[in-house]
This record gives sequence, C-alpha cells and structure tokens, in this order.
Amino acid sequence: MPDEFPKCLSRTLFYSIENRKAHILNLLTSSLYFAVSFITVHYIGHAWTTSNAHIEGYTPFFSYNGVDSLLGTTNWSAWKIGFIYLMPSLTGIIALVVGLVSLQLARTKQVHFRTFMFWLSINGLLMYSSYIATGYLSGLNFNSKFFTGFVGLYAWLYWEDLTIYGVLFFQALICLPIIFYLGKVVLSLNYSSSLLKQKNGRIIVWTNVVLIPFTIGVVIVIAATFPMDFGYQLVRIACFIPIAIAMAVGMQVISTKNIAIVKGGMEGLPIIVWVIGTGVLILISRTLLSISSGPLW
Repeated sequence: MPDEFPKCLSRTLFYSIENRKAHILNLLTSSLYFAVSFITVHYIGHAWTTSNAHIEGYTPFFSYNGVDSLLGTTNWSAWKIGFIYLMPSLTGIIALVVGLVSLQLARTKQVHFRTFMFWLSINGLLMYSSYIATGYLSGLNFNSKFFTGFVGLYAWLYWEDLTIYGVLFFQALICLPIIFYLGKVVLSLNYSSSLLKQKNGRIIVWTNVVLIPFTIGVVIVIAATFPMDFGYQLVRIACFIPIAIAMAVGMQVISTKNIAIVKGGMEGLPIIVWVIGTGVLILISRTLLSISSGPLW
C-alpha cells in the first residue's frame, strides 16, 4: 500500500512515456538550457548597466554579483537614471523578443533550438517582471536596495506614489498575452499528442515541459552562482510562480488544432555531455563571471 501512491504519481507525471531514461535526459537538457539563459541574461544586464555608466562619466565595475554602488556620485538626472538603471530590464525585453521571434521562425523538428529559445523568452520575461516586483518591494523607499530600475526613473520624474504603482501594475498586466502565447509554445514542446486528449493531459505537459526543468535548472543556477546577487535572483525566481500559474491557466483554453509536435519530444543530451556542460557552466560562473571588471564594450 505505501508504494502505491509513488507509483501512481510516477505514472501520472510520466504518462505516455515509452523510454523513462531518455525522458529524464530530456528534462535535464531542458534544465541546463534554462540555467544557461538565466545566467547569460543576468550577466549581460549588469554589463550593459556598467557600460552606460562609463559613457556618462562614472567608473563602476561589475561582476555577476552586481554593479559597484554609485551612491555618493553626483550630476544625476532622469535621463541618466533611465540610461543606466533600465538596462537590465531592456536586456530582458530584448531576450524575450529574440526568443519569441526565433520560436516563430523555427521548424517543428528543431526541438533543441525551440526549447532553448523558450527558456530564453521565459528568462527575458523574468528579468523584466522582476524589476516590476522590486518596485513594489522597495516600498518607494530611496534607501531600499530594491529602489532601482523602473521606480528609480519614475521617482526622478516626480510621479506620485499612486501613479508609480499604477504604471507598474499596467506593465505587469501587458505581460499576460505573452504568457498565454508561451503556453501555446509549451504545448508544441509536448512529447505525446495523446496527452492533449486526456483529462489532466495539459497539466502533465506543463509539469514535464515547464515545472520539472525549471526546478532542476534553479538548482543548477544556485550551484553556479550562490550567494552572488542572491536577493535579486531570488526575486526573479519567485516571479516565475505567477507566470507559471498564468501559463497553466492559458494552456487550458488554447486550441491544439494547428499545434504540431515531435513524437517523444526532444532527444536529450548524453549524460556525459550534460554533466560536462553543467560543470563548465558552474566553473565559468564561479571564476570568470565573478571577477569584477569594467565594461565589456
């Protein structure tokens, strides 16, 4: 009797999977793609902020852990705040757009490419939405470490608090159509067309394509970066919760008529390749990306 529940859960999560080992490799491969895109977008955001600060005459250094504090510097303006501190958000938007356009142009059989671009889109959206979340978390308090990005600019524009909160809410709201579209992408990355005919099939798809790879990917990210910039990364990871829920809701109403899938889904990387790739990512993150330096360009 005690073994019945785990077996039932396993059959539910891995419904219609002919080769369990191959599927686990698929999940591991997808999780690595998540981790690579998460770390890349994060690092580029800090690099771009630093480069723009140097253009404006400041001399900060950056690493994966963040940008050296610019507190105490002078000659700031709303333009400089936006030009410097909105770059991580803009990095997220660019990553999101690149991912979405690539998904539109990719062929059905390019499952590896589409999976990576899916996670690039997700991480671009997480980067963007995390700066909406930090706006609320800052409480519009100048001394808060979360008082940056959008709220920093809006405060320099002398907007009222209620206006700032309203604009942040609107910025979050306009993400919904994108999230619903990504739900359609999840269905296209499904490994079994018969799942879509099952009562809980779409939730099983969401679990296997989104939830499990994300969970494993977060473990990889933490192994590669903790405790560097942990506060901001934690906010970004937490932003995945409402996005994933909205995606799951959207998947329930999306028509699957014109969705083509590759039977069996993505063919995962060999385990030795995955281990080496994960190890290299962790090594680079903890050495090269952790070194404080000036702008990359």
